[in-house]
Amino acid sequence: MDATLFFATAPDGLYVVEKGTPLVQVIPFRRVDAAVTADIRAETREEAVERETIYRNTIAGAGWYRKTARAAR
Repeated sequence: MDATLFFATAPDGLYVVEKGTPLVQVIPFRRVDAAVTADIRAETREEAVERETIYRNTIAGAGWYRKTARAAR
């Protein structure tokens, strides 16, 4: 099996999602009852180290997200 494919099943058939296919689209919208603020800036060194650590742990161990990062159920 090619590692660049993802197979999804549905009641109406089998779907193949190729590598690079967007799976999520985010469309921001202003809520009537809440003020929207954004902090757009460059990533700090500490944030980069934390992100890289999480990424490496995620790809390194089976079940890392389930055991470490996900909220307890």
